[in-house]
Amino acid sequence: MNTWFKNVFAGAQGTVSVNGRSYRGRDIRVTDEGVFVDGAKVDSTPTTPRLDITVQGSVQSLETASGDVTVQGDVTGSVKTMSGDVTVSGAVGGSISTMSGDVRAADVAGSVSTMSGDIRR
Repeated sequence: MNTWFKNVFAGAQGTVSVNGRSYRGRDIRVTDEGVFVDGAKVDSTPTTPRLDITVQGSVQSLETASGDVTVQGDVTGSVKTMSGDVTVSGAVGGSISTMSGDVRAADVAGSVSTMSGDIRR
């Protein structure tokens, strides 16, 4: 199973929008087998692994294979994407890394890296 996106919310449930469709739960994953919320399959696989992710709430960590990621809250751990822009409106307790994409975050406790893109703090 290929995982294209996964995150775990810090504390209570949060909301994630994947390509315009919203999902609410504590553990949200998008794989080649479908969209899973708290372990239960709730939707079919998106037609493309290119995802546009918006997280409303604070998360422990966030990983995606490709796609732009926006977190409207804090990240207590790290953010990692292979290809896509990362924007965090709150604080990041760990690091942010992307192979190809811009990074926008004001408060990052760890390192910030991108192979191809701009870093704005």
